[in-house]
Amino acid sequence: ASVIRRRKMIMKDHPEIRQLFGHEPLTAVIVLLVSAIQFSFLPWIGSAPSWLYWLCTYVVSGTLTHTSQLLNHEISHNLCFGSDNLNANLAIGIIANLCTGVPSSVAFRYYHYEHIYYQGVLGTDTDIHPRSRSRY
Repeated sequence: ASVIRRRKMIMKDHPEIRQLFGHEPLTAVIVLLVSAIQFSFLPWIGSAPSWLYWLCTYVVSGTLTHTSQLLNHEISHNLCFGSDNLNANLAIGIIANLCTGVPSSVAFRYYHYEHIYYQGVLGTDTDIHPRSRSRY
């Protein structure tokens, strides 16, 4: 796969990058904090004035939902608890996904693996569209 070749080339030219490898359990704390902030709006936002509702939806919820999706991307690489703790990574991914309202964390994980492994391979890489669809 091209990812493996690219990684070997980068490691050869920049071995110091290896120091940056590893997991970061603090990600779980960030997931819990972002989710808690999102859920703290539930008891009162429905009765808030319309302008405040839309402002919070756009600025606060939009930002935090995007942050949750970014956290899920990192978690899909097992960067929260490491690859030896798959169930913990799956669980924190599901928690990060709760406030988005669309259950995508687990499915994204496998979809994303396919994209990473077959990156740039037309017809296999899930992020590359065939030419027949590129006209639209």
